[in-house]
Amino acid sequence: MQGRHTVIDADEASALAQQWWEALADTRFVPTVGEHRVRVLTMLVQRLAIALDDDPFDAEVGAAVGRAVAAYFTLPSVATRSARVLALLPDKLHGRSEREYRIRLAELLGTFGDGCAATLQQRADALRDSEIWFRVVFDNAPVAIAVSDTVGRILVANTALAVMLGVPEDHIRGARVDDFVHPDDRADLQARIRHQLVVPGHGSLRQEVRFQTDHGPDRWGSLAVTFVAGGDGQHDYLLTVGEDITERHRLQLELHHQARHDPLTGLPNRLSLRETLADLAAEAGPQDRVGLCFLDLDDFKVVNDRYGHGVGDRLLAAVAARLAGAHVGGLLTRLGGDEFVAVIPAPTTDDDTIAVAENLLRALAAPFTIDGHRLRISASVGVSAPRVAGAEPAHLIDVADRGMYRAKSAQPGTWALAHHPPHTRNESSRP
Repeated sequence: MQGRHTVIDADEASALAQQWWEALADTRFVPTVGEHRVRVLTMLVQRLAIALDDDPFDAEVGAAVGRAVAAYFTLPSVATRSARVLALLPDKLHGRSEREYRIRLAELLGTFGDGCAATLQQRADALRDSEIWFRVVFDNAPVAIAVSDTVGRILVANTALAVMLGVPEDHIRGARVDDFVHPDDRADLQARIRHQLVVPGHGSLRQEVRFQTDHGPDRWGSLAVTFVAGGDGQHDYLLTVGEDITERHRLQLELHHQARHDPLTGLPNRLSLRETLADLAAEAGPQDRVGLCFLDLDDFKVVNDRYGHGVGDRLLAAVAARLAGAHVGGLLTRLGGDEFVAVIPAPTTDDDTIAVAENLLRALAAPFTIDGHRLRISASVGVSAPRVAGAEPAHLIDVADRGMYRAKSAQPGTWALAHHPPHTRNESSRP
């Protein structure tokens, strides 16, 4: 099979390819570099020129070239725009008559269009299938997904987001993401998105936020927000993926509460006392004083030995309730066993702290009735009101504890300043 390979002049092929590129540039879907694509089109021009001059003539070369072009340029107008440019090709060739070139070119352009159409249809079918699969995954994903513009206006969202927010789906589209965020968390989220994502034009951030709901308690979500830069003239947008952590957050709060509260009396425990004192010490001024009343029940072991630990526990719970009622506005903690500590926040004085100690003792004056038993219980109280700035919580507790032992050794049922003689009363109470 003999073929004549009269090839188009290289400069003319390149110039025609440049015209072809300019005709198709705005139809591309796959990002390309102009210079690279002109080189590819130059090769395709040369291939078509050889096909026009070849014996035997093979019109299917046009289909192959059409498929190659449609791999990069994806609008339906590719075939017609290409035909207008390629109609100039016979003018660049001289091996055959113009009429024969025109006849052959018509066949090449026909198969070129078929090749383009087949490739475009395949891509459309694949795109439609991918869009269907994407929609199935998007709508049924177990995590909340939203696409919004860079000011937070929601463009599209899935069902899981509506469930997480506790609102109907039709309330989401067009709303701003921060419309659903609790007011206390809104400004922080807005600032982080702007300064960490929008201003630099890239990046991701994670944040736990509260969502306010029309009914019921607030909900909590863990959000991952990613800045997605638009390409080829497309707008930038934010992709948000969220997870409902309401139950996890509730459990964390419950565990935090349990770690800092006594299960028998419900009062804050030793850990809570130490954290409170540490906060007071960190926030106090140089002259600020904090009051502590370290209270220990007198002869409580007698109750357990005589009536059993069940009665003893119920008595402790009743004592805690009375002390809490008498110490309004301050922290009352149970350290364990039969020891309690009342805290009077700064600013306070010795006299203020003594007044609290006397009030606590008065609260225990009346007898308790536990399981039909009429019980009396007294307490010895150590009183301390030291300067608190920079003080260690353990030291503050120990000072008040020493005052309690001084009171108990002098006369149970009384209070004593940590560095002063104990104060006595006319009578004390016993179980």
